[in-house]
Amino acid sequence: MTSLIAVAVVLLMIAACLGYGAALLRALRVFPDLSVEERLGWGFTAGFAALGWLVFFPAWAGHATPAPFLAICAVGASLCFLVRGRASANGAMADPGPLPGVLIWLFAGAAIVIAGVDLLEGLAPPVDADSLAYHFNLPKRHLEAGGLVFIPRALDGSPPQLLHMTYMAALGLGGERAMTLWVMASGWASGVLVYVVARRWLGVGWSVALMLVYLSSPVVLQTGGTGHVEARLAPFALLGAIACGIAVRDNEPRYAAIAGLSAGAYAAGKMPGLLFLVACMLPLFFGRSRLRLLVVYGAAAVLAGFQWYLWSWMQSGDPLFPVLYAKIGVSDPSFWNDAQDRILQAWVPTEAKALPRNLWGFLLFPFYATFVNDPVIDAGRTGLGLFVVFAFPFALGAAWRYRHALRTGVLPVMALVVFLYALLHFFGGVPQRVRFFAPLYPVALICVSVAAARWAMQARATAPLVAGAGFCLALQLAGQLVFGIDFARHAASGESRNDFLTRTVSMAGMVPWLNDNLTRDDRVLVFNRQLLYLLDSSVEHTAPDFQARYNFVADRHRPAWLYRSLRKDGITHILFAGVRGGGGPDQAAWSAIDLWTSKKCVERVRSHPVTRLNSRTLKWANDEARTMHLFRLVADRCGDDDARQG
Repeated sequence: MTSLIAVAVVLLMIAACLGYGAALLRALRVFPDLSVEERLGWGFTAGFAALGWLVFFPAWAGHATPAPFLAICAVGASLCFLVRGRASANGAMADPGPLPGVLIWLFAGAAIVIAGVDLLEGLAPPVDADSLAYHFNLPKRHLEAGGLVFIPRALDGSPPQLLHMTYMAALGLGGERAMTLWVMASGWASGVLVYVVARRWLGVGWSVALMLVYLSSPVVLQTGGTGHVEARLAPFALLGAIACGIAVRDNEPRYAAIAGLSAGAYAAGKMPGLLFLVACMLPLFFGRSRLRLLVVYGAAAVLAGFQWYLWSWMQSGDPLFPVLYAKIGVSDPSFWNDAQDRILQAWVPTEAKALPRNLWGFLLFPFYATFVNDPVIDAGRTGLGLFVVFAFPFALGAAWRYRHALRTGVLPVMALVVFLYALLHFFGGVPQRVRFFAPLYPVALICVSVAAARWAMQARATAPLVAGAGFCLALQLAGQLVFGIDFARHAASGESRNDFLTRTVSMAGMVPWLNDNLTRDDRVLVFNRQLLYLLDSSVEHTAPDFQARYNFVADRHRPAWLYRSLRKDGITHILFAGVRGGGGPDQAAWSAIDLWTSKKCVERVRSHPVTRLNSRTLKWANDEARTMHLFRLVADRCGDDDARQG
């Protein structure tokens, strides 16, 4: 019964996205220009943004409950009749061309492998660390509070959450399984849009091949079935880029509005989306009526993306909390301070930096990220795949052959958007993690592949390109199968949810006992972020590098003040598995806990063996055994030795 409800919720949300999307495309008078495939692909993407945009407002008003979510989805689904209508005959789609039977079978087999692994992941409990830390934890905590909860922590405390609003709707309406199936379905939407956009220039065979190459790529494998936003931001990037290209080519404000809505949705889903907003805006200067295009684009972008930055500003005094602290400060000194900002500013230049931020580093990065297994940028497990690099020489040949047409086409504008975003991202100080570039990957994939295929056909050299695509797809499908082993084992064995989580989530072994023995009135301070979503009690997280509150490192010299701040905020327990004698944050926490224990302000409730996993997919021999401790705070105060410092 639970699974049926979850499936019904996901189908309702898909229908809502299609309905809202069709309404937007008709309102902007774009709908008549589109083929059937484009109406569905463009419509779902626009409606996906609209769904997250609409759910925000009842949550902001303190009504994060199933009733308004159901109403919003039902209204969107009721608009699905707008999808109907005679398709455009303007020749937007390329000639499909013949598709050999052997290709049909190969494509079907690849699709079954990809869909099978994704479905197994969607039916299993969530295990991805970042998803458990905040992508799924934030929607869960919003629902518990009945409204949006602001967490004053850098990076993952209160990021822009357009996509998380759709997670929250799925979780509120159908529970965890609806949420995991929804992220699976919405992750596939980016692959469908790759096919739809590619069909403007390529036949069915190449378009399907690109869709499968994209969906099986390592970065989509890692993020597509989890709460990571990159795979779900990719449709906004792809729709924004092609709409920008059409707007420039045809001098059409309607398409500038689509580009603006897409870029605004990207920015409302992740803060680096602000860079995409700029990258998508700059090509509009090449339009004949650039002022009109820019005004329409800007208004649409602000409308689609303003709410999360306004909310952050109202909560903290900083719309980009805490990025602008040095310039405008914050409204509450407990949120952020000078010492915390110095820690963050020292961390930013070093985080996920594999190559120097200069011209050579920029040019080398795509090849470095593809061929070098650098854990600093997660290149070994979240790569973009080999095909773009393999096809790039073919694309260069096409660029030279058709160089005189580069100023008038849609594809050159899309390629320019990718280049500008990469430039802004690489030199803007954003971490060089490969998955952060993933939303622009399908745009680059289409630009390079269309150019490469055209050159190969003109040069009668399609065989090497086809062989390269086949090799890359086969390699990525092998990775899919390895990745799916744990989920297949879970489905086949019938193991319990708790057993699966204990086996696949680092240091989760104590979670079942905690959920059985703590109540919702208990408030637990957690050091391991991947446990936040799994705990049913109220939780707080301590992150010394990114959070001024509950900072055992910054406040190590005033433990009494730290203890009082915990009690003041209602913290009843501390959950900790740090290593003794290792220095750093663990030792700072042990020093405070040992002091409080000696003064009988804290008592140990339980100790439990746990395992710190290095990989949930590959079972390394050096997984680390640790002990998780649960401490209870049993006094209102714990000495006044440092009261004057506090």
